[in-house]
Amino acid sequence: MFRKILNSAYKNETKIKDYRKQIHQYAETGFNTDKTVNFIEKTLKSFNIDFKKCGTNGIIATIGKNKKATVLLRADMDALPLKEESGLPYSAQNGNCHACGHDLHTAMLISAAKILKENENALNGTVKLMFQPSEETLEGCKNMIENGLLDDIQINAAIMIHVITGVNLKTGTVIVSSGGVSAPSADFFEINITGKSSHGSSPHKGIDALCTAAHTVINLQNIQTRELPS
Repeated sequence: MFRKILNSAYKNETKIKDYRKQIHQYAETGFNTDKTVNFIEKTLKSFNIDFKKCGTNGIIATIGKNKKATVLLRADMDALPLKEESGLPYSAQNGNCHACGHDLHTAMLISAAKILKENENALNGTVKLMFQPSEETLEGCKNMIENGLLDDIQINAAIMIHVITGVNLKTGTVIVSSGGVSAPSADFFEINITGKSSHGSSPHKGIDALCTAAHTVINLQNIQTRELPS
């Protein structure tokens, strides 16, 4: 079974690249992923995969008939508000850019969906697909959970699909790890630093807000790199 799926992946290599290039051109941000969502829906339909919307521009689908164990595969699909200057023939022209590889993640999950559907009867369990918008703004996953992502079936394991750069690996290598990987949660916070003005000849009578802010940044970084386990 494994060898069959691996061979199917290699056979679909060119198509996976085509999916990635198409999605790369759309490069939509946040929840505003209409073109990307339409492309995913159209492609899933061509595979005869039933899907449904989940929250704001999220998409979920289930493959497999055996409900005794369910694995969730997740891919994010939003880009960043950065102007692309790559000069590639499939570069985005709308002022956004897939600089974090979410176009690759989505293309890989689409291709996984095709291969899993082709082997659905041989699956010893169920696979749930999760196409998530607005990962960069830390809102998409929460939105999908609040709109029923986990309500219809018990998830036994969840795997995010993510590329890695800067590591010398052969094409086709997959890295996995036991337990949780990556940040379990994320949030925003704001720190207000109030200074006090003084004459240049009497700096000791004032409070330098900029200097305080600089030391705050340095010490917060030290907590992450020196006080917490990696």
